[in-house]
This record gives sequence, C-alpha cells and structure tokens, in this order.
Amino acid sequence: MNEIDSGKVGWPFWQDVHGDKSPSDKKLMITRTGAYVQLTPAAHFTVRLIQQGVRRGEFPQNVPASSRKSTSTERLMAIYDRVLQQITVLEARSNANTPWGIWGVTSVISESAVFRIAAGLACFFKPWIAIPATILICTGLLCGPSIHSVRSSSGEDLLFAFLLYTVSLVFHEFGHAAACAYFGMRPKAVGFAFYLCYPVFYCDVSPSWELPAIRRIVVDGGGIYLQLLSITLLNFVYWCHPFPAIPVLSKLSWFTVLLSLNPLMRYDGYWILADALDLPNLSSLLSLTVARLFGRRRDMSHLSALKGYRLGVVVLYMLATVVFWEHFIASLLPRAARNVLQILQAMTMVATKASVSITIELIVSVTCLGLVSITIFRIFLRFVQLVQRTFGAWRSSSG
Repeated sequence: MNEIDSGKVGWPFWQDVHGDKSPSDKKLMITRTGAYVQLTPAAHFTVRLIQQGVRRGEFPQNVPASSRKSTSTERLMAIYDRVLQQITVLEARSNANTPWGIWGVTSVISESAVFRIAAGLACFFKPWIAIPATILICTGLLCGPSIHSVRSSSGEDLLFAFLLYTVSLVFHEFGHAAACAYFGMRPKAVGFAFYLCYPVFYCDVSPSWELPAIRRIVVDGGGIYLQLLSITLLNFVYWCHPFPAIPVLSKLSWFTVLLSLNPLMRYDGYWILADALDLPNLSSLLSLTVARLFGRRRDMSHLSALKGYRLGVVVLYMLATVVFWEHFIASLLPRAARNVLQILQAMTMVATKASVSITIELIVSVTCLGLVSITIFRIFLRFVQLVQRTFGAWRSSSG
C-alpha cells in the first residue's frame, strides 16, 4: 500500500461529534462529505494520529506503552494501513451517505422546509399522543375496507388513489423527519431516487446517528407510523362517506409497509434491524466474511466480537440475504425478456393501429426495460468489486 501524505492540512478533516449519545465503546465522527462514521476506540485513536500528521513508520512509537506490549509491531502497522485505507475510500466517495444500489438522487423538498414541517409533526411522537395513535392504528387494521371494495373501483378511482398514494409516500418520509426533530436533531432534505430498479422517496436523517440505538429505531419506524396513522384516519372517513379511492389507497399503503419491513433490502426494516443490533454496517458483514474466508488467515474477528443472540441473528441474516438476492438476481433476466416482448408487441400494434393506451404501454415497457438493464449493470459492477475485494484479501494474506 502506498503511503499517503496524511499530514497535509485539511486531510482527513474529520470532526468528533461532541456530546454524542452513542454507546461508550463507539466513537462518532463526521467526514468532510458530511457522512457519519462510527469507530471503535482503537480506530478513532488511529484517525486522530493520522490527522496530527503521524506517518506509518512513526505510528507504533505513538501508541501507548500498554498497547505496544500486547500487540506486535506488524499488527499495529496492519491497523494503521486498514484505517488509512478506509479513510481514503470514504474521502474519495462523492456522497458517502448514499448506500449501494441508490442512484439518480434528486432533492425535492429543501432542508429548511423539511425542518419546519417536521417540527410541526414532531408532536405525534409524544407518548400521550403516540400511544392512543398506535391503538387507533390497530383498530383501523381490523376495520379496514374489504377487498371487494378495491375490485369494484373504476379507472378514475385507481388513478386518484395512485396520486394519493404518492402523497402518502412523501408523508412517510416526513415521519422519519418528524421523529428526528422530536429528539432534537435537524433532518435534511426529502428527495427522489431509484433503489435498484424501483423509484423511491427518501429523507436524509443522518444526524440521527448521534442518538442512542433505541431512539434511532424510533426514527427508522417513524415513517411507517405516520403513514399508517394517515391511512387509518382515511379508513374511518370511508366508513362515514364511502369514497372509492380510499380502499385502493389503503391496500397499496399496507403493501408498502410490508415491503418496507423487509430487512434484506435497504428499506426501513433493514435500518431497524441494524440499529437493534447496533451494527451500522450490517449489510457489509456478508461481503467482509466472504472476503476473509478466502484469505489464508481466515480472520473472523468481526464475527467473534459478536456475543449471544447478536451472532445468531447476524448468521441467519447473512444466510437469508444470500437466498433472497439469488432469487432476485435470477428474476431480472426473465423480467427483461418479458419487457422486450412487450415492447415488440406494442410497437407492432402502434404501427397498425395507434392509440393512447398502446402508446402509454410502449412507454412503460421501455422505461421498465431501461430500469431493469441499469439494475443488472450495477449488480454486475458490484459483483466485480466484491471479486476484487476477495482477491485483494487473498493476495494480502498470502503475501
């Protein structure tokens, strides 16, 4: 590894989060790109030395004598190299807050507007409101519109329900922002992006990393909470005045909630599980484990550090992730083939008899094919990166 001039001014300009409420065995820092990084005390100590201009050869002499006695010089050098490599990767990323699979990120509502709205909605997270609201949601679940009400909806009702559904998705993101504001943190912008081939809304609540894990879980679930509360209120309106679009909206919202709770994709369920286990990089454990399995030393210290139920949950999570993504990737090529056939059929129909519905079908099919193709390409690039990482771990361990 080439030594980087870590002593130059401004690199790496990482700041400690003063007064953060994270666990005592973790240190929180903010990078120049605004990303929150949670570090072990040893990694935090190394970063501070690098910021002071301590170079690789000088690192062992700057380590406390007690640590030098229990750790070999080669081990200290390896720690320095690993931390410096991680710093370099994070500093090189244009947006370190963007998880893998997210692309086409566009801000829709500014940070100042989000904060004003979130501050007004924060009252819904006060216990004397949240507890009755949760009971109301449970009641609404039992008294929601029937499936028959959805099947009897007209095309106009479906279109209006879809528009309301889009608004409810934005309201979902304000739920995250409101929970963040309730705990004294300032949420950032609400925007639109693509996650793999799916369009999504998002809210940047990265300041919530300064909160303890239990409060981060509330922020993670805040979107589902407010979305369900709004749908429940609409369901009660439906019983007073049957509006045909409400049953459709209700079913779409419940489907979204169930999808959001999937911990195997980067939805709310993933962040709830990661914060419950207090493992911010939960998704990276699988790739790290695979990379180290191919190394000569097969160092599994990142797993052995987990105790009790956390280790069991992580192992089950990694196995489920492998199965889920295997099926997801296997479904992409047939999906792309179906889109190609739909495009060819629509083009043939447009050539013989043009109509608005056929033209819309053609546009939708082309869009779906484009999104699926981009997803396949991005997954391929990710696979190449994982292979390179695994090969690099094998070379470094056998060198």
